Amino acid sequence: MVRILAIPVIGDLICNVLYGLMKVIVPVFTWLSDGDRLKIGVSRIWFPKEKKEAVLKGVEFLKKHDEQLYLRLTSTSRPLLFYYSSDAVTANNGGPIYGLNERFMCWGPGGVATFLVQSLLMFEASPSLNQVRITESKLERIRNVPNEVLQWMCSHSIRADLIDAYRGGVVAEHSKNYAWGRVLIPERKTAH
Repeated sequence: MVRILAIPVIGDLICNVLYGLMKVIVPVFTWLSDGDRLKIGVSRIWFPKEKKEAVLKGVEFLKKHDEQLYLRLTSTSRPLLFYYSSDAVTANNGGPIYGLNERFMCWGPGGVATFLVQSLLMFEASPSLNQVRITESKLERIRNVPNEVLQWMCSHSIRADLIDAYRGGVVAEHSKNYAWGRVLIPERKTAH
């Protein structure tokens, strides 16, 4: 499948069709499972109703603690599609579709906000639907996203235990899953 997606016109066409299907399937599946959605500018978050409070608090946390980044999220060039994924690990490696996994939900409002920040930075690093055909410069930007997220977390009232969990979980998986080498991690500032 990767070889097919690497073909310039055919791969892009397949990715566009899949994106279009996801824009239809996720809302229908969420509706059939009695889910809900939240509109953030041009983007949508689809989730089970029992997760609504956590999602709303996470979006509010982002808006309160970093209004500029929140505004960037609400005015992306292409609508972002966020869906709830009960899996502990969901591959989110660029493009406009991201799975909000349970790990971020368990971290509370700061975790949901961190997920939104990570997703936005990944999208800005590589907005293409076809993530198989990304340039080396975009790949380099994607490699740096975990560092940018950690810097954001350290400077925006994210609890120290969540920063450590992100460092130990998401960053490690990011490096391992995509064989992108060692990720440079900024040290957390400690209060004296």
